[in-house]
Amino acid sequence: MLAATAAVAAGGVGLADASAVAGTAAGKGLSIDFLPATRAPAGRATVLPIRVTNNHSTRAVGVSLAVSAPSWVDLAADGCQRQRRRLRCPVRDLAAGAAATVRVNVTPSRRGVYRVVAEASGQTIADGPSGSRRSLAGVVSFHGTVSPISPALASRMTGVSWKPGCPVALADLRAVRVTYRGFDGRAHAGTLIVHRSVATAVVGVMRRIYAAGFPIRRMVPVDAYGGDDYRSIEADNTSGFNCRPVAGTSRWSEHAYGRAIDLDPLENPYVSGLATSHQASRRYLDRSLGAPGMLHANDAVVRAFAAAGWGWGGTWSGTKDYQHFSASGR
Repeated sequence: MLAATAAVAAGGVGLADASAVAGTAAGKGLSIDFLPATRAPAGRATVLPIRVTNNHSTRAVGVSLAVSAPSWVDLAADGCQRQRRRLRCPVRDLAAGAAATVRVNVTPSRRGVYRVVAEASGQTIADGPSGSRRSLAGVVSFHGTVSPISPALASRMTGVSWKPGCPVALADLRAVRVTYRGFDGRAHAGTLIVHRSVATAVVGVMRRIYAAGFPIRRMVPVDAYGGDDYRSIEADNTSGFNCRPVAGTSRWSEHAYGRAIDLDPLENPYVSGLATSHQASRRYLDRSLGAPGMLHANDAVVRAFAAAGWGWGGTWSGTKDYQHFSASGR
């Protein structure tokens, strides 16, 4: 195991006249650099870039970054998972000499001096019999966390995926951050927004999907696409909550309650009259294909959702919604 730790005391961070955070530390094989941070007033997020470098001359390393701060300082970053007062960020596998930067949003709730601590750990990615690198999914263990919607996330969602009049309050939603396997065979971190009543079950489902090695293209809240379901599908984005009606009706979708997930939607299209509205999905109308990301009856993914009591749109009569899983089965 290779590891490096670094800590920096950020004098006056959160004050309008705060100086930029900077610092560096190195350990065997890995080094951490705190790059200059943006300035922000108290209560607003300061963006702190943290760079991790693999200093080894020959070995590739699968890297994980942990960031912590006092309880009155909120930490958030895309693709990272909150575990109590720490953020855990599976960076990616770094080739020899390569670096990656994680941009952490640091938001203190009051003025004062505080300390941000970052720790990077890495595991050498061994060569297999063919000489190719082992995928990161084979190195990084699954992580899943459930968190209330943070003020920053609530701000991004309001007026986009959530609006006044939606059938659930923001306080009833949760951000579920999980590890998933990408189509590149590597481990990634993604976020699903779901109702609090199903959040723990969703973590369990995603754990089983990860263990099965099923690939997921991407997993970000639908707000990244302006709350537009069509755009999210075109990006092959796996998503949960979106306060919208069922297409062509005035009835709330199960997604509006936070109790539905659409998984790899291009590979698993909504099919009506033997047709799909997404050109990239047309080849997947042939459900006999064994292409990566396609869902089939009784496969590992369908079984994982079924074990949690969720139904699959691939079993519907007439119209099929192969991407769709929901707690109600609708």
